[in-house]
Amino acid sequence: MKETLKTAMRTSISEVFETMLFMSLELSDDNKLDAYKPSTTDLKACKLEFNGKLNGYFELYIPADLLLSTTESFLGEEQKNIAAEHADGTLMEILNMLGGNTFSTLDRETVYDLGIPTITDAQNLMQAEVPGGKDQIVIIIETIEGVMALRCVFA
Repeated sequence: MKETLKTAMRTSISEVFETMLFMSLELSDDNKLDAYKPSTTDLKACKLEFNGKLNGYFELYIPADLLLSTTESFLGEEQKNIAAEHADGTLMEILNMLGGNTFSTLDRETVYDLGIPTITDAQNLMQAEVPGGKDQIVIIIETIEGVMALRCVFA
């Protein structure tokens, strides 16, 4: 199941970022978030819980400057007109699209309930231990403008 979920996540990342946001990507996998080495400490993070055949959560980490340029593309607005709430909304919407697309790619027959994405403290979230009995998948997303990470913790 882990490999199938990883493939669905990779497909979703490509569809959301390359198709919808026109971003060129390179993806790499790891079993731990330690592999994510952003070039800045100014990170934003978002968390999305899910329940269904699998239970757990997704986390998306992105440097603030990359989020701003992504929001610019997503909203079609100049950066000078983008408020912090717009960038946070973009981050939550991207994670929601990634989660929904992952589960629709994984299994069209199973219903998954997605929670409401929440903005969280990136540093605290990165340092949190994975709960016992849960597995994780980490995908590092490299773009020309910066590096993001998508983590799925599940059981």
